[in-house]
Amino acid sequence: MNDILLADQAVKAVLEKYRFQTVLDIGCGQGLHSTIFRQHLKTVIGIDASTHWGTPEIVADFLTHPFI
Repeated sequence: MNDILLADQAVKAVLEKYRFQTVLDIGCGQGLHSTIFRQHLKTVIGIDASTHWGTPEIVADFLTHPFI
């Protein structure tokens, strides 16, 4: 059996296994996974260093962004 999860399968597994309300999508890109979480009524904040694929809520390097 192949134990490697693709990203979409990993998102589905997280939604099925854990109870949570908020998601920080680091490196959200065009927001594909953020969209899936929102469809499941989760509160999502996307952060990406670039606006190349879209406009995340936060445009910054997550390693240096002051989250507090």
